[in-house]
Amino acid sequence: MEKKDMPTTLRLTKEEQRTTEVKCREINKILINEEISPIQESELLHLVIEKALKRLKVNKRGEIEIE
Repeated sequence: MEKKDMPTTLRLTKEEQRTTEVKCREINKILINEEISPIQESELLHLVIEKALKRLKVNKRGEIEIE
């Protein structure tokens, strides 16, 4: 992941924090088994934001979706 300017703070709900922790643990288990360095939760969220924003669309009902 490319380093950029200092990020702005993003507040997460308790549920979003918990979901991020769980998913990061899942991913890190896989990475460690593949002998790849684990990632931090903040790195995971930056990656998700970067990738998901490129795929966001609004459907005909005005709902935001990730394609």
